[in-house]
Amino acid sequence: MTRLLSLILLAAALCSSVHAQAFCALRDPNRQIYKLFPKATSYRSIVRTVDKDARLQVGTRLPFTLHFNELGRHTLYIPMRGDEILGLVHVRSEAGRWGLVEVAWGLDLDLRVLNFEFQRCRDRQRKALEAPDVRTKLAGAGFSSLRAMLTERGDALAPAGLPVDAAAADLALTLIRNGLKTIAATEAAWMKDLIQLRAMALANRTMPGAHALAEISPLHDGPCLALLAERVGEAGTGIQRASSVAWQVLDKERRPLGSVISTAWKQDKMVVELTCAVDREGKILQLETPGPWHPPEVQQLFKQQVNKSRPDFKECSGPVELATLELLTTLESHRLVESDT
Repeated sequence: MTRLLSLILLAAALCSSVHAQAFCALRDPNRQIYKLFPKATSYRSIVRTVDKDARLQVGTRLPFTLHFNELGRHTLYIPMRGDEILGLVHVRSEAGRWGLVEVAWGLDLDLRVLNFEFQRCRDRQRKALEAPDVRTKLAGAGFSSLRAMLTERGDALAPAGLPVDAAAADLALTLIRNGLKTIAATEAAWMKDLIQLRAMALANRTMPGAHALAEISPLHDGPCLALLAERVGEAGTGIQRASSVAWQVLDKERRPLGSVISTAWKQDKMVVELTCAVDREGKILQLETPGPWHPPEVQQLFKQQVNKSRPDFKECSGPVELATLELLTTLESHRLVESDT
């Protein structure tokens, strides 16, 4: 009896281990990463822990949470073409009608769907979900767009969901729920990594030869906050700034090319996340935000700051100019840009 009980416990442990490994396991990284990103020449990975806090964060955004077996250490893959970051690959599992459905998602750095591949799926309706019109519908969809494809309770497809018939509706529901959990879990567990990946991608686009980032830590922003307090008035009414992170951009010989800074500003109910690339002379090369600008008019205001440097901000006519000046002042305080001011 003792031996039999031991065998039963061992079998249960092995089954539990196998079941746990099925969640978020990329079975053949070389094949699947290059299939999702054909232009990739290499990839790297970032391992992080999806913990109870991440599970709760997913639950606050959705009417369903991560399964307990989805907690633990998991891997996010970063497809590369040379030094260029092409996107993300993350695989997650979902309980389907015919067993576990494993989906490998190709996402951009703003966590919008680029493509997907079923890693495991026994449902006969699989081909219906792999059809071109379904892929077209999903392409470019972020969290909000995917959420809109489900009913309020998240237990059925919305009328404007995926273009499938009734026979494929269950698998379509499983796929969308899986995508939502993938995006939410990636934000919850890999947000710091995402911020740095976005910074590196911006450096690649704006500074030829960019190869690596060197974080500036600690980031001294005392003078910048003093500047904000000095100029706050009508232009800065209600402005609050979140913590910032900045990097020096280096080439392969570790020579500085410029810098990138990431931060977030809030005025009233509007929050603007910013990533700003600046060359060595202190000129703004680009200002970006993950996802769409809210409201869209803000994008035009920030676009007007490109190619400016600190001397162009002797007078700040509004919160956008004030926010941009603060970023430049932060970088200058670390001597990350050359300036005569």
